[in-house]
Amino acid sequence: DRGWLRGESAKHGYFPYVQSFTRSSLVITSNPHRPPKPRQGECVYKKYWPSMGKSLEFTYFDLEEARDGKEGSEKVGKHLEAFHRWQNNPRVHKGWGEQGTMEYHREYVKKAMDDPSVLPLIMSWDGDLMGYCEIVWLKASITQAFDLCTENLTQV
Repeated sequence: DRGWLRGESAKHGYFPYVQSFTRSSLVITSNPHRPPKPRQGECVYKKYWPSMGKSLEFTYFDLEEARDGKEGSEKVGKHLEAFHRWQNNPRVHKGWGEQGTMEYHREYVKKAMDDPSVLPLIMSWDGDLMGYCEIVWLKASITQAFDLCTENLTQV
């Protein structure tokens, strides 16, 4: 049982180790075959922290947009709205350098979701959004490092 995993990810059981290769114009390397990415909005990790009295949750970014029913009018989903607000915070901009429009941030997240070596996640405490992180399979990216890493963006 993979009790720390939630949703569809928990149903897959243990993912077998199968050697794979990444080939691009910048990288040629071997790496373990990765499990399929979660569905948008799927919780991939949740743990209760007694010292905080809260549950920490990592959810795969949900880029789906909510419509308000009016022709040509779109509402932005809560993950994208929070990501956009955080990235336009001057403190966050100093670290990430991704300040921009809503459309720019939508494309940034789409690119991360389309990249097989990146897992974009929203973090929350008891459902209150508090940060964004990317889990990156570095060996398959152009950084040429050999482990997993995270890049974190945490709300002020």
